[in-house]
Amino acid sequence: MRIKAPGLAPGFVTAMHVRLFSDKHLFAAACALALAACAQTQAEAPHAAARDQVVSGQAIAQSECGSCHAVGEAGASPLPDAPAFRHLRARYRFDVLAEELRAGIHVGDARMPAFDLSVQEIDALIAYLGALEAEGAQNGLRP
Repeated sequence: MRIKAPGLAPGFVTAMHVRLFSDKHLFAAACALALAACAQTQAEAPHAAARDQVVSGQAIAQSECGSCHAVGEAGASPLPDAPAFRHLRARYRFDVLAEELRAGIHVGDARMPAFDLSVQEIDALIAYLGALEAEGAQNGLRP
């Protein structure tokens, strides 16, 4: 490898020149890796937030709805007339369901208890319903 160093004859390279040349490349590689890591972290941030919202929605479904509805990918509802969450898309549009929950309108029949969920909790619950549906479709359980 030939490196041109100012003030030295062509081809004359000292250990210091090799070290400087190597350090520059090492620094450039480290910067490139750091930038790539930052870009990946920023790209993953929305996905992590969405995952957190789905996990929160699942917890809400289990605590607030699980005594009557099947809230998971499989299983029967504890209350036979209560639809399983994985089948709610066939009965409701999720945007309408979210609006009804926000307005305090009881969805379903008279046995359904009143809910006092925040907008964030309703959004998380709807995100979980969407993820539950997507997971079922991905596993071939629903069209």
